[in-house]
Amino acid sequence: QCDEEYSSLISVGKGGWLSSEYPDDEYGYAMGWAAYRVVERADADYDYGGTNIWIEATLNTGGTGHFSGLWQLHLPANQDINRPRFAWIHNIGGGDRCNDGQSTAYEIGPNTVTYGYAATPYRLLNPGNEDNTHLEYIMRMLEKEATERGDSEEASELSEMASSHSSGSFMGWLAYDDVVNCAICCVGKMIQTIDLDSGETSLRAILIDAEFADVAFFAEPALAECAAPWLESLESQVANQGTIHFSTDEWLIKRGELIEACQGVQP
Repeated sequence: QCDEEYSSLISVGKGGWLSSEYPDDEYGYAMGWAAYRVVERADADYDYGGTNIWIEATLNTGGTGHFSGLWQLHLPANQDINRPRFAWIHNIGGGDRCNDGQSTAYEIGPNTVTYGYAATPYRLLNPGNEDNTHLEYIMRMLEKEATERGDSEEASELSEMASSHSSGSFMGWLAYDDVVNCAICCVGKMIQTIDLDSGETSLRAILIDAEFADVAFFAEPALAECAAPWLESLESQVANQGTIHFSTDEWLIKRGELIEACQGVQP
């Protein structure tokens, strides 16, 4: 229902996706684009009416990042083209590509939403870990620089900050250095349900998809060596049946096999 002046700027893609590019800046640099698709709409349970709409949305700000999430919006019954038309209700998920991005709605209930997001190898091994791995990696890089220039005090502070973000990692293995965690290294999906009233989430399933065999899982050679049989078993399953669905408990058992294989191996 866009004004005719703007409707020509919108592109319609496959699967119901609508997108539009932002104008270039004054120097001619691209400023990115925004895209969304409607996944559910229903009459709003309000006295003043209107429609509640769930959308999957992706935003690019001119760089390589594609930041996605699920939004619930309210569209008033009485619309005015000259005023903001949508009211925000919920914003769920959010991440850049394989780093918890590519948000997809699976089931939307009255008070819960089940959705999936892309996972890197590191995320698969750390399904319940919400540490900021990118920030932790930056802290480690800055620590290394401080050490090289002889600033031991700053290096110590940065080391402590980095440790606070990696203390809960599986087997103590670090994102990026030990286990692959790049934004284009998708190997599966995490499926979880969120309670919209409390905000609490519960992990429902882990999916390993066909891309698994094409992505290096470990950045550290010693870990790649000890984990080789474990990786081969997963690759064989993917080759035979396509996407593998693990319940949370099944995945923890599968991950336990990796503990046995690599116990005592130092990155």
